[in-house]
Amino acid sequence: METNGTFEQWAIVEIMGYDQIAGLVTEVAAFGVGLMRVDVPAVNDRPGFTRYYGSNAIYAITPMAEAIVIEAARQLDVRPV
Repeated sequence: METNGTFEQWAIVEIMGYDQIAGLVTEVAAFGVGLMRVDVPAVNDRPGFTRYYGSNAIYAITPMAEAIVIEAARQLDVRPV
């Protein structure tokens, strides 16, 4: 995956308007398209993991301080597949 370098921010992301994920968000290029990479930090008993989303799946991105995003990741409790 190639990082475009145009966006890199800790954020809470709303997917399709009903699901949320929190982590370090980076814009990347893969498969000939731009994707959003979310690196979710390790919290509680869950290891950190990465997810990729297409732009059509994104409802909202809310940039926040790293500490707030890590606490959100803990509370959202999204788990890797």
